[in-house]
Amino acid sequence: MLLAARERGYRSLMRLNSRAFLETPIHQSPHIKFDWLEGEAEDLIALTGGPDGPIALALGADHAGAGGRSRCDRLAGLFGDRLYVELQRHGIDKERRTEAGLIDLAYARACRWSRPTSLISPAMTITRPTTRCCASPAAG
Repeated sequence: MLLAARERGYRSLMRLNSRAFLETPIHQSPHIKFDWLEGEAEDLIALTGGPDGPIALALGADHAGAGGRSRCDRLAGLFGDRLYVELQRHGIDKERRTEAGLIDLAYARACRWSRPTSLISPAMTITRPTTRCCASPAAG
């Protein structure tokens, strides 16, 4: 998940979103490629995406965790202290399987945390103009 930190970040989101729809083959779901983030990440905040994000998926597929570490390093290089490791706790098995690996990566890379949330949580804030919710350390 990408969030705009400033107006310039919002413009970056619009460019990335347009590319995702215009440059992704018809038989695939629209997505953003890592390479597209070069030069666009400065005013964006990134969350790792919980159990369905690129890091957790790599951790789940690779028991040694090398793929997850590689993806985390790449995102940390792009976003720096604007990268948040996202933990979700909805009682789903895939969340439990990847949580320890995500926690280890966050500590090893000194990443920030997105608080563990359930679908409804008093710590959640809505960030406009999106309709998605995310928890942040600033949410209190």
